Amino acid sequence: MAREGDLDCTPSAPKLRRVLATLLLRANKLVLTETLAEELWQHNPPPTAMATLQTYVYQLRKSLGADGRDREGMIRTRTDPSGYVLNVDPQKVDLVRFRSLLGEGRRALEEHRPERASDLLHRALSLWQGPVFGGVRSGPVLEGHAAYLEEERMNALELRIDADLRIGRHRELVSELKSLTVTHPLHEWFQSRLMIALHLSSRRGEALETFHRYRHVLQEELGLEPNHEIQQVQRDILNCEPTSWYGIDRVYPSVR
Repeated sequence: MAREGDLDCTPSAPKLRRVLATLLLRANKLVLTETLAEELWQHNPPPTAMATLQTYVYQLRKSLGADGRDREGMIRTRTDPSGYVLNVDPQKVDLVRFRSLLGEGRRALEEHRPERASDLLHRALSLWQGPVFGGVRSGPVLEGHAAYLEEERMNALELRIDADLRIGRHRELVSELKSLTVTHPLHEWFQSRLMIALHLSSRRGEALETFHRYRHVLQEELGLEPNHEIQQVQRDILNCEPTSWYGIDRVYPSVR
């Protein structure tokens, strides 16, 4: 969604939304006309593709208010001989803000400041209000970026959960982690953190049941055994070693 203050500038036409989303992905950088054409028509652009694209950009300029009036802060597109640039204040782009907060949160966790990391990562994830490019029918360019952005979101989520575990929020995390393991039944990292949160919440039996249930699913679906990390978590639970889970890399190898 494109906004200027309280004004929603998002175009309603599906292809205009795709052009806007593609330009926003590389805000303040050149997006080649070939890239825009691939997003709109894949490998079968019509003979009038370039003229049609120029019309879309013209309509986008109008919908964003860049119609010749010099309004401070208004988003504008800038034409380049080989493509287009969407000029916008980087701090008004949620993706830029998300990546900045994610980077700060990761560094805070690496510096053993979990409370600071938790705050930064909660703020980063709060910028996500739905699926990537929600409301936009994506073509090949946006689909590729969507997969990458979803990986970034999952990375932020993992780091935030680690930060919350380290500051003693294990009871609050149980419900969230149970939901995540249902949504992602083969995601071993979520399974191991659910086991840790349950055991730290004095629910040792449920923690061990989680391991055995996951092991059964993994064997049935993929014919595999759980990896070393989650087996180590199981052994720590069996040996009643909850205090070893704070700040030890063998349990937190995914802090990156």
